Amino acid sequence: MEGPAVMNAVLREIEPDTGRGLPADLHWLLDDLRRLASRSRATPRLSLTQACARLCAESCRSPDACAALARSERLQTLIRVMGEGIGRAPVFYQPGTARVSFDEAWLVSALDAAHRGDRDSLAFLVLRRVLPNHRAAFLQLIRACQVARLPGTIAA
Repeated sequence: MEGPAVMNAVLREIEPDTGRGLPADLHWLLDDLRRLASRSRATPRLSLTQACARLCAESCRSPDACAALARSERLQTLIRVMGEGIGRAPVFYQPGTARVSFDEAWLVSALDAAHRGDRDSLAFLVLRRVLPNHRAAFLQLIRACQVARLPGTIAA
């Protein structure tokens, strides 16, 4: 009985859990998304249409216009409508939790793909997860929320 438990503990020390294949350099984004999701629980509901009107209209005017909205506000808006896009409430753990939900890993991967300009990966992620009638709007929202890979760029 002790053998497998000891072996699992040793393996965890050798190869730390990065959460469903999440790259280590994106864990800062995961923690920021978790903080924003916690804040979003107390905010009024927002429809996907309202979110698009709010974020996408700004980014269409000029590349710098969307910068007027704080990065944290753009991401919080995306988190607030994520449930409508995927057809159920997304799972976000508290900041600092070792486990990573599928929803968290998916959102980090989608934002990272948008940042890298990897249209194929982003399209695949959206096609596999977002409801058909919300895909185009959700894709626009993710693109409007592109984030830099620099840790600590989102307000806590």
